[in-house]
Amino acid sequence: MAEKKKAITPSNLAREWGVGLKAVKEAIEKAGIEPVSTRGACRYYSEADARKIKAMLKK
Repeated sequence: MAEKKKAITPSNLAREWGVGLKAVKEAIEKAGIEPVSTRGACRYYSEADARKIKAMLKK
């Protein structure tokens, strides 16, 4: 069966983790992660990217 892919915005990650949006965006920039897709001004990241972003927040 095909794996369901879920794309997440930085805003949703910040809300879910209880951290500021600025901190999430800085972690994305530090990790050099590119969005898997974009729609207008919104950037979407994969669940694997979300784990990397969360790890960067702890550093």
